[in-house]
Amino acid sequence: MELYVKQSKKLLFRTLNCCESQIIPYQNAEDISRDLLLKAVTGLAGGLYNRGSTCGVVFGAAINLAQKRLGDDWSPAIERELLMQAGRYVDWFTGEFGGTLCRDRTGLDFQTIKGKVGLLIPKKAKGCVKQSALSMKFLLGQGEEEEINHIDEPYAHCGTDVLVAIREKTGIGDVDIERITTVLDGGIGLKGGSCAALAGGVIALGLTHGNEHSKEDAFRFRHIFKGVSRKFSKLTNSLIDDFEKRYGSLECSGITNCSFNSFDEFQETRERCSPIVEWVTQQVELRLVDST
Repeated sequence: MELYVKQSKKLLFRTLNCCESQIIPYQNAEDISRDLLLKAVTGLAGGLYNRGSTCGVVFGAAINLAQKRLGDDWSPAIERELLMQAGRYVDWFTGEFGGTLCRDRTGLDFQTIKGKVGLLIPKKAKGCVKQSALSMKFLLGQGEEEEINHIDEPYAHCGTDVLVAIREKTGIGDVDIERITTVLDGGIGLKGGSCAALAGGVIALGLTHGNEHSKEDAFRFRHIFKGVSRKFSKLTNSLIDDFEKRYGSLECSGITNCSFNSFDEFQETRERCSPIVEWVTQQVELRLVDST
């Protein structure tokens, strides 16, 4: 376990992507290779591409919970159990660090030069490294979860529905990543963080224009100097800007004004979010067409 905890700490600075700092060590620990997933999550660092929303460590941990289950016979029951697992993880993270929003915990605005440089302040950097390390330790220390088998019918998703629609319209997509994204529903584990529909849109742009590398590349020194492509940055920034102007928040709780006390309550609210899913899908499709 200590090896992978050390990897998570090292990768936080080598990749400059706190989401990858969780995913890569977990893939190593579980002997998983999903390089396309690393490309897809390019924009999930710093609270949705440096916007200060849900911490990239939390995104990465939730994704890890889901990617471990991909070898199983996928079902609505697994999806629901993953949401419950992710919710318990978010509760643990909140208890340890006081919240999941990057902007609240760091006090930095990564959209500015001052904010980016601020991460180099030892106290700030130490905080992010500690969160990455303890999160990895928590995940690797978890035992097997019991599957809940009483859900048979497929149910509505947020980010996954965006990704499926984009794949059907453009041919761009990956079924495994669509399944993994179900864990982001309701702001990750129904906890009201980053809107999963918007995260799904950012993931879709990552699949096309994100950083191409393997988990082995991430440990090589040259990777430190590899930045995000201008095209990805332009498309993702414009999507997030337009989303925030339209809906007034990047967080599920801010958009819906709801705290989900049950899975059924989430599904009832999710129907109200269908227009958001449709809007994000349309906006991502337009950007993908214009960028080719």
